[in-house]
Amino acid sequence: MLPQYFPLFPESASTMSTRVDALYFFILGITIFFTMLVALLILVFATKYRKEKHPVPVQIHGSIPLEI
Repeated sequence: MLPQYFPLFPESASTMSTRVDALYFFILGITIFFTMLVALLILVFATKYRKEKHPVPVQIHGSIPLEI
């Protein structure tokens, strides 16, 4: 019942509405594209760098200047 009372694309009220709709969908498309790109890059880098090079930390001995 909701679509009858709240249409996604109501009747055009002006001649500019088609241009405004086109601009809206263009911006929406760019936003979706970059959101998916960032999500994909996060997944790629998370899987690429998930394994540690040194699973057990290396003990540092004789580093007094570092401790001071």
